[in-house]
Amino acid sequence: VAEWLASQPGGPGRRQGHLAGLRGFYRWAVAMGHVDHDPTILIPGYHVPAPRKMPVPEHVLSAAIAAADERTQLALLLGAYQGLRRTEIASMHSDAVAGDWLAILGKGQRWRRIPIHPLLRDRLAALDGWAFPSPRIPGDHVSPGTIARWVSAALGEGWTAHSLRRRLATRAYRSQHDIRAVQQILGHANISTTQIYVHADEDSLTAAIRSVA
Repeated sequence: VAEWLASQPGGPGRRQGHLAGLRGFYRWAVAMGHVDHDPTILIPGYHVPAPRKMPVPEHVLSAAIAAADERTQLALLLGAYQGLRRTEIASMHSDAVAGDWLAILGKGQRWRRIPIHPLLRDRLAALDGWAFPSPRIPGDHVSPGTIARWVSAALGEGWTAHSLRRRLATRAYRSQHDIRAVQQILGHANISTTQIYVHADEDSLTAAIRSVA
């Protein structure tokens, strides 16, 4: 069993998933009397690194956008330049576009208005219906999980759609130092949540130290 697990493709997260499935199977097999022992008992679990709670680096984002197809490129831009959640990206519709503004229905069924970034103005103005129509369900859009897979595959291991929101939050705050504006763009009910999203890089920390008289 251990040799089979080690031969499986993917990182520790996927192998840990395989191990959990095997443990469940052997628990059932032992209970039903099909086998007399569980060979997974002595196999240690795999350490699965926690997702990075950092904004996606600019070189990673630029490379992903350059290599992505048009559909994935739009998803990346909506996360990185509008700060949308994967659910909000998946449900992007031409009805949300009103001139230079987006009307977004977010968590808790709360509406917010966001200025459209210049990089997205023409793309969003050209929308007619869903930005990401479902290939399986006529008249519907893709799932948030689909958006998450596209974005993660484009950015590479360890980066997620959420890291695009952190990128927006960090750069917007660094530019204007207006935490309330960032809160409204991200659609956070509590400003303390927004503060978690804003990442202080080494340059910011150095500037803070040097500013002390």
